[in-house]
Amino acid sequence: MKIITIISSARLYEDRVRSICGLDQNVTASLILTKEMPEWDLPLRNTRFITPDRPKHGLWFWLWAARTAKREMSKNGPEKDWIVIEHLMAASVVFLRLLHRSRCTHLTFLASCIFTYLWERGWNRDQYARPLHIKQKLMYYRFFGINCLVLRLGLYFSNGVIANSPFTLEEVRRFTQIRKGYLWPNAVHAPQQELISNPHTTAPATTTSRPDVILPCNMQPAKGVALALELFQRLSEQQVECRLLLLGTALPRDKSWFQQLLKKHANQTNIEFVGRVPFQEMQHHYRQAKMVILPTFYEGSPRVIYEAALYGCPIVASDLPGIRIIDPGEDFIGFFPAGDLEAFHLQVTKLLEDEELRKHRSQKGKQIIQDQFSPAKGSERLWSILSQVVSGEKI
Repeated sequence: MKIITIISSARLYEDRVRSICGLDQNVTASLILTKEMPEWDLPLRNTRFITPDRPKHGLWFWLWAARTAKREMSKNGPEKDWIVIEHLMAASVVFLRLLHRSRCTHLTFLASCIFTYLWERGWNRDQYARPLHIKQKLMYYRFFGINCLVLRLGLYFSNGVIANSPFTLEEVRRFTQIRKGYLWPNAVHAPQQELISNPHTTAPATTTSRPDVILPCNMQPAKGVALALELFQRLSEQQVECRLLLLGTALPRDKSWFQQLLKKHANQTNIEFVGRVPFQEMQHHYRQAKMVILPTFYEGSPRVIYEAALYGCPIVASDLPGIRIIDPGEDFIGFFPAGDLEAFHLQVTKLLEDEELRKHRSQKGKQIIQDQFSPAKGSERLWSILSQVVSGEKI
């Protein structure tokens, strides 16, 4: 088996790349086309990274990737023996099919539900986030409209879809003609040993000694940020001792909205906007926080859930298919219906008040993530998918 992986960043999507590298002994050849080399070394025999000579952005990267993939397949043909896996977009496949007349098998990996997001006007789901400015809405229509058109065209030329959430697979079947779908959950690798043995080398950027609850995400309406602030206003009125840390940034289209949201809650002393946090500091937040909350309305299968559980941080999250797949038995995640403030309040206060429950969920989360969602498990799942593709099986 010969595979080509097209992925924009080997660093940002490190765990996915580690799972692909785990196939090194199983494949005849594995090429990873990416913008930059990973920052870690693995003993690889059949896997090779290829990067552009000069920085490539936007469609120029996907055009370069298609041209490079075509060249490599032509040197080591026949093309029909190759499987190309394109991550998060389906742009290179258009160039491969139309410009290069490629006959390879092409799979598109998807990590979000953008068709449903656009169809349901996902930016307007959170009642506490309203009103949105008309310019902000138009920017959402433009961004997701263009991306849906590009993805719809790309999927027309794809042979199948891999997704990290069952909902994304259902969405693809609902909005396209693709019927070959394969589920590939995310994976996270274990913390570095030195961080395990000495977890307090860097203190998080905090200003009080109150217990912290963290919300790590982009600050946008669909993430339930306004819902979280509403909850902590209620907790403040009830004199519950805890503080919400907002870890992340607002995209340009959401900056004005987010600033207005912070201004609305400016008098609340139990809310702090920290901003973007480097990953090493993020590890300490996971270790020290009482819990992670993710009151989102739309997700693929969010990486922060895997990370938080791996570092032993209990979780309260919206009950979405991409999150439920991580913990179907509710062993370490407290689920609530997306947008339900009362149920959200109940789950958070229950976890804040019950130390034994936090310890239990912390231990179960670590165990389940290490056992079921390691890069090695990711490699096994991906190999099973590729074997089915080669044999012509359909799910």
